[in-house]
Amino acid sequence: MLETAFVDIVQKLVNERGKDVFLEIRKIKSLLFDYTKNEFKKEISLLLAIIDTGVVPYINTAENAADCKQSLVKRLEDEHNLSPQKSAEMLDLLFLALRGVKIKASVAIPV
Repeated sequence: MLETAFVDIVQKLVNERGKDVFLEIRKIKSLLFDYTKNEFKKEISLLLAIIDTGVVPYINTAENAADCKQSLVKRLEDEHNLSPQKSAEMLDLLFLALRGVKIKASVAIPV
């Protein structure tokens, strides 16, 4: 499970900068390190790796969140060798942030 403090930081970032911040990898990388003060390096690396695969536009246009998440987790596992559990948690965080839903520490997509 993602740490509450990291989830709170992502929520603050989205609230202050808007969800479009996820479309610019350099900008989000810089802001994540600014907001976290260089903590949560593993979480940041995973989030950036997932964003870098180009999933943000796909998430933005997905009709069915659960199906989209399932296919993205499989893709991240197969193509990018990312852990299914951590990928799923980060995708949940991204889905909620991109859809403007208030993020809670126990991140889970409402289906």
